[in-house]
Amino acid sequence: MDISFIIPIRIESEDRLRNCVSIVSYLLNTVPTGKVYIKEVDSESVFQERALPLIRRYADTENLNHTFEQSSQNSLFHRTKYINDLFEQTSTKVVWHYDVDVIFPKETYEETYKLITEEEYDFVYPYGCGVYQNAVNYPEELFHKFLESKFDLSLLQNSSSRKPATVGFSQVFNRYSYIDFGMMNENFMSWGCEDVELYYRMSCLGYKIGRVSNDLYHLEHARTFNSHYNNPKFNDNNNLWEWFRKQNRATIRNYYSRQEYLKQRLS
Repeated sequence: MDISFIIPIRIESEDRLRNCVSIVSYLLNTVPTGKVYIKEVDSESVFQERALPLIRRYADTENLNHTFEQSSQNSLFHRTKYINDLFEQTSTKVVWHYDVDVIFPKETYEETYKLITEEEYDFVYPYGCGVYQNAVNYPEELFHKFLESKFDLSLLQNSSSRKPATVGFSQVFNRYSYIDFGMMNENFMSWGCEDVELYYRMSCLGYKIGRVSNDLYHLEHARTFNSHYNNPKFNDNNNLWEWFRKQNRATIRNYYSRQEYLKQRLS
């Protein structure tokens, strides 16, 4: 599979560290021809100092690319911008935006890849809509067992509970469609509403959206202000989404034609 995985990160807790090591090691083993691009934004590189040495125990890191941008620990994590930054590092037709805490069965990667490369979907959700999330309680003991087992998903299954999944977690793009529909909207800051706007935009503009009706495994983690409703930009994000949900195809196209971040990226 000629595919790129893009993962923006800030490792602000021990469970985030475990999740990062787990999903990157899993990806490098499960899709060995895929390229994994990580952008870390923090006051110092926790990935370089603590995650990478562990990943090298369990995976070949030849296809792993890591960039670091220095920022205050208390700064807002501008996730949409970092996804676009990572996208610009890639060259493959299939680009998979990947949260730092999700894992999919091996067949999901193959099915998703075929939907874009063979059936010409513009945009794919690699999990079903409904109760398809396995929310995994993932303490250190299970972390070590999972890695030492060479990624036995039944270990995660046995430590999980079923929850809904709709439009978050992970999205897969045809790179040319991604550029055409306006990339991630950088006016959404930190966490909140960017995922639902993206789905609404895709639907409203008539792009071909697919799903793979398999489960996902979500490695649970503590939530900071950058991954919770209490982040200082949530109200602004919600207001922008409330505006979007009243728009039609023409007004959405007009909105994206005027965005400075797009003009700069596409110039």
